[in-house]
Amino acid sequence: MNPGPEDVVHLIPIRAPPTPDLSPRLKQIEAELEKFQLGSSPLLSLQDRTPRRQFLDRVVDSCTHEELHYLWERVSPMMKCDFFSNLPTELALLVLSFVDEPIALTRLERVNTRYSALARDEGIWERLCGCYGYGEEFDEEARPTSGLIFAKPFSYRERFRRAYTVGML
Repeated sequence: MNPGPEDVVHLIPIRAPPTPDLSPRLKQIEAELEKFQLGSSPLLSLQDRTPRRQFLDRVVDSCTHEELHYLWERVSPMMKCDFFSNLPTELALLVLSFVDEPIALTRLERVNTRYSALARDEGIWERLCGCYGYGEEFDEEARPTSGLIFAKPFSYRERFRRAYTVGML
């Protein structure tokens, strides 16, 4: 049987549509990025940070909202700094001396061992006892006058805890 005109399949070649060319700005950023990766760019220079910042400005300006969100998620953990751990003990105690909420200090004790040691400092609790007026009425019972060997050492923190708990009832 001979194929009829309706049985013949004609193949017409179809070319894919041309892809749009990159904008000149993106081409420039792409070229700078290639130089940066090859190490021949002044962007690697630590003495002059201006070219690096200009490069970063151009990259950030060309980002979409989703890309900026990705950058934020990537960069924000690097920006978190525990300045308190970097302070000398004397300065950290000075900062804590301005805390007048005992709840904040007890929460700070649970962060880590250094914070716990700082938050348990007797000088801070002595100041809190003075602020809350827990100093005078406990003077007789706070310091043991008898020569007991096994007596607990005096603690402003414990004095504050007892007075604060009694005051809450």
